[in-house]
Amino acid sequence: MRLRLILQPAWVRFVVWALFLAVWWGLFTSLQSSYEFESAVLSGIVFGAALGGYFTATTQGMHRAAHEAVTGLDQSGRADAINAVLRGVAPANPDVRASATRSAESIFATSRLINSSARRSGPGSRLGSSSPRSSPAR
Repeated sequence: MRLRLILQPAWVRFVVWALFLAVWWGLFTSLQSSYEFESAVLSGIVFGAALGGYFTATTQGMHRAAHEAVTGLDQSGRADAINAVLRGVAPANPDVRASATRSAESIFATSRLINSSARRSGPGSRLGSSSPRSSPAR
């Protein structure tokens, strides 16, 4: 599902993310003891639009790479390439197989980049620490 969403235009990705996050936020805020329907709906819309816009903007590079990987394939070849990435079934057509490989590489490379940057800035990172190894020599 993630790959199919990434391949969609930006406005579709924004609508899907914003709707999903608005509903999630609305359900989350409805569990509070001081629940008001109007404020839950309004905060859900604002939260969904803000985070939906952020997710749409930050996945634009992944969208370009995945779209470039399946460019030049017809509808059935594109579906076969996506199924190959999602389900692991290697297509018989070498062009579709190469497209599926490029698509998977772009998705996994982006995921590794995101995960490695999260690990570096997560708890226990050395950013901003005053250990002797990270301080400049005097």
